[in-house]
Amino acid sequence: MRKNQKRKGISMKNKIKNIRFHSLNIPYLLIALLSSVALWFIVVNVEDPNQTRSFTTTVVVENENILTDAGKYYTLKDDDKVTFRVTGKRSIIEKLSSDDFTAVADMSNLENDEKIPIDITPTKYANSVSISSKTYYLEISVGQLMDNQFDITGQTDGDV
Repeated sequence: MRKNQKRKGISMKNKIKNIRFHSLNIPYLLIALLSSVALWFIVVNVEDPNQTRSFTTTVVVENENILTDAGKYYTLKDDDKVTFRVTGKRSIIEKLSSDDFTAVADMSNLENDEKIPIDITPTKYANSVSISSKTYYLEISVGQLMDNQFDITGQTDGDV
């Protein structure tokens, strides 16, 4: 009986090996792989899913004369660039660059003498993209302008 069981065990091992190695049909596997990749490309290009990407652009300050007319000046606390996120169809987002957006900080909207809200607008594909709803600010320091007169006298040293 044991010999019979061993034969069954050996034949079972051979069957498993045959299933594992001989029944693998490499051409069918390659066809399946290539067709799945092709189907993925078709779905991505036909569907054109939404994509989100970050852009950075320079902020332009408008109506600076509001502060100078009030006898004040301002300096930027950080640099004059803003980074924001844009969402739209993948085909459109890939065509955009940072130059396709304008960022404007209007001095007439100054809040607490320290920050100005930035208005970001796309110059291309305005109806096809949306900019994150977060409000971005340009942070500034405001100071009082002062006029002082000083007498300056020159002194020469050496031969003229």
